[in-house]
Formats: sequence, structure tokens, C-alpha cells
Amino acid sequence: MPFCGTHTDLEKFEYGLETIMSNIETNTFKPDYAIHPGEILREDVLQTLGLSVSEAARRLGVSRQQLHRILASTHPITIEMA
Repeated sequence: MPFCGTHTDLEKFEYGLETIMSNIETNTFKPDYAIHPGEILREDVLQTLGLSVSEAARRLGVSRQQLHRILASTHPITIEMA
């Protein structure tokens, strides 16, 4: 609805909202892959904090093997772990 003549504030708002929604739908980032949370933990969190797998596992209250499997991206993160 291009503006022609006089329009109410509601009509102007609706037009603006339609434009914004159209832009969001066409410009939304949609990656074609997902990064396993373990990779993020390994590369960003543990490395930044300078923690070993053993120390991180101890602080999280899980076994070193369990944390290693998550960091290796071979096992999912459980609800409890999240």
C-alpha cells in the first residue's frame, strides 16, 4: 500500500510492519549446517578459560570420559548437562 493521499496512523503502521516483515523473511540468515555444542565448548569456552578436560569435568561434576565424548562431538548434551 504506497502512500497516496491521507492515511491514518494505523495504516502507516501496518504498511511499515508489512515492509519490515517482508525484509525479515527475505534477509533471514539460514545456515545449511549446525555446529555441535561440544565444538563450541572445546574451541571457545575451555580454551578461553584455560581449562583442561579433566578440570572442566571436575567442575561440572561429570566424568572426564563423558565430557570428552561431548567435546569430540560424538555424544549429545543432555538436559542435565545444559
